[in-house]
Amino acid sequence: MDVGMPIYRIGYAFTFAVYTGRNNDGSVETGLGHKVVMEMTEPMQGCYRQIYFDNFFNSPQLQLDLMKVKTYSCGTIRPNRKGFPDSLRKVKLKRGEANFAPCGDMVASTWQDKCTVNVLSTNSSPEMQQITRIGKGGKEESVMKPNAVISYNAFMGGVDLHDQNRSYYDLGRTSVKWRRYLFWWFWNSAIVNSYILYKLKRSSEQKPVMNHFQYRHLLAKQLCGGQQSVRRVAQKRKIERTLSVEGLLGHKLVKMPGRKRVCVLCSAEGRKTVKVGGVQTTFGCEQCAVNPCKSMCFAKYHNQSLLK
Repeated sequence: MDVGMPIYRIGYAFTFAVYTGRNNDGSVETGLGHKVVMEMTEPMQGCYRQIYFDNFFNSPQLQLDLMKVKTYSCGTIRPNRKGFPDSLRKVKLKRGEANFAPCGDMVASTWQDKCTVNVLSTNSSPEMQQITRIGKGGKEESVMKPNAVISYNAFMGGVDLHDQNRSYYDLGRTSVKWRRYLFWWFWNSAIVNSYILYKLKRSSEQKPVMNHFQYRHLLAKQLCGGQQSVRRVAQKRKIERTLSVEGLLGHKLVKMPGRKRVCVLCSAEGRKTVKVGGVQTTFGCEQCAVNPCKSMCFAKYHNQSLLK
């Protein structure tokens, strides 16, 4: 849901809701946009705050219900919504022109830019202001905009900004199991929110602020608590060793030149590996010119040879 608050356009995730498609009683949800906005803004109601949302959620009935709980609102709206003024549905305007119509406690605005923009608000007057924007070729141009459109462009997009900050250093892996995705989403959103609060506090104290990467790096070190992973280095075994068994003196296990070969004893006893089939080894007996692997096969092979 794209709901913004004109406190700061900082991308702080105030609340969230996991859409399941059904209510607790198992019935299919109706009026989803109205229901989502009213439930998610409940902690902010009664304080005359201003809520911004896009045309998926907006409707005249929603804004009237928000006014009943002392909450202002503003958002783009689809002209086919029930309650939208008929005089603005099919009005033809030239670029830069606007038309207004009262709608109870609301003001409906239609402004023609590259395309027609319809806005419904309870916190804007039916007036226009001249602003400067960057046009084609990077040149500045002056245009007239309705107050509702100016407010909407200024304060909308907090959810998009939050998603953008999360995407820079995404956590976890994709998974078909939704609980894993939610876990990593909660974790990453909490980090983004904490970084936003950190920037606000440091800026208010006029102290230097770390960038996003430096903040996450320091946070990771603090969460580790000074613990460091230690890589264990395996001791190299001596490649050559001489059998001291009586009767096998002179038979030496050495690394044979060339590619790996299948162990002669493992092959005879039918032992295989999962990946390559036969057990392969680079070792062998220098005197016998055979390739028993360097585990128990070397001694077992020579003991069997002596018993023959």
